Amino acid sequence: MLDHSCQLPKNLIQIDIDPLADGRTYPNVQFICADCVEVLARLRGKICNVMRIDPDFRQRVRLAKGKATSDFRATLGPYKDFPSELRSVMPRDAVWARDITLSSSTWGHRLFPLYGPRDNIYPVGAGIGQGLQLAIGAAISGRKTVLLTGDGGFLFNMTELWTAVQENADIVIIVMNDNGYGVIKYMQDAMCNGRRAFGDLLGPDLLKLGDLAGISAWRVNSAEEVRTAVANALEVKGPTLVEINMQAIGEFPPYYPYSNMIERARAQRQDAANSSDSSINVQKSA
Repeated sequence: MLDHSCQLPKNLIQIDIDPLADGRTYPNVQFICADCVEVLARLRGKICNVMRIDPDFRQRVRLAKGKATSDFRATLGPYKDFPSELRSVMPRDAVWARDITLSSSTWGHRLFPLYGPRDNIYPVGAGIGQGLQLAIGAAISGRKTVLLTGDGGFLFNMTELWTAVQENADIVIIVMNDNGYGVIKYMQDAMCNGRRAFGDLLGPDLLKLGDLAGISAWRVNSAEEVRTAVANALEVKGPTLVEINMQAIGEFPPYYPYSNMIERARAQRQDAANSSDSSINVQKSA
């Protein structure tokens, strides 16, 4: 998700294969509608042996990346080690599939290491509920697949679990279960003065759902259990389910843009409360 706050040079040239993408993110001075691979390859041919790159540039980029990773990881609270723990037990060539969910939009996108262009699949829109189908398709192709989804998105199409069973799709379904629509709750915190409504979900017991579907299932109640549970699930050929009990582990921290919006909303409410208290004190003094 873009916040359009990055300070980019005004002399910006945009390359995109989609003609409708012109100016979609930042204003540009020139739009090139083409495959960026071809354009950049030609550009590289023109600048080779012409440009002089600072020999320290790569090291500075590595340091910047390390600091950005460390800073972002520090915002994740009890979930900060999830990407490294999962990556350590997943096969290097496993497909990393995701639904739209808090975890996916944060560490799933930004911190989880991937090693190949075909290892990554997720919805490019903002609608939830597509992850399970994408993961089943990837697994049917013959590759081990790990799906990261929230309970809200999973429940949209959980009957597709039986498709995974029917096709013996080699997939580990990780459900980040906070019993609600986490993003909706943060939006309400930011824009509705913290009043929450219709954000909680009454869902089924996922371990019993696993039993009903005839697949192995695990429930994780602490961050320290994630690695072992997923490793056990990966040992099984066919569909498995790992439920992450977020209510036991802890609330997921608000993420951009809601973290900044929530902070501003809270500050505004506090300022309003302080002004109200000052008014009352003045009236009492009078």
